[in-house]
Amino acid sequence: MKEITEDIFYEYIKKYDKLLLDYAVISADDDYNSEISHKEAVITAISAFNQRKRVGNSFTFPEFYVDESKMSCKKCSTENFFTVNPVEKYGNCMFVEESCYWNYSDAFLYYTPYRVPYTEKDFQKVNYVLFPECYRKDLEIYIWNDNFSNYFNDGNDCMGAVMWSVYDKHMNRFIIIGSSMTD
Repeated sequence: MKEITEDIFYEYIKKYDKLLLDYAVISADDDYNSEISHKEAVITAISAFNQRKRVGNSFTFPEFYVDESKMSCKKCSTENFFTVNPVEKYGNCMFVEESCYWNYSDAFLYYTPYRVPYTEKDFQKVNYVLFPECYRKDLEIYIWNDNFSNYFNDGNDCMGAVMWSVYDKHMNRFIIIGSSMTD
């Protein structure tokens, strides 16, 4: 597996420069093997983050490593992944609590140390590029634990951390979405 650095998504996401999520578009191997392939894609993405100028809301970060023995994940429903929750659900709470279940839209719109100027419409536009509507019903999505890499350290010390891996069999690729921020 490798990052598809020439994917049009990377050019498109530049206009969302205040968005603090980390995205990686990763090529899928021909021998797709569910959770094992997702794991390999996440490891590839974290390695790709090491080549970035900014990760989350930081321009200075250590080299990220992965401890594979600590990796675990749970399957996510496509419906929950794309559901947009109203901000009133969280009030002034800007951190992940054990009882809160953050989905992708929460991380995109609300889960930052600073308010982002983006709306539900922006969330939909970004996802139109990443996940074409006609393929969404077939996406395989996992949410990962947040203690297998030092990538999560900032978020675990402050705002919380989260990572998803999304496999699109029609486009033969993974989209890895992570968030680990501090104030």
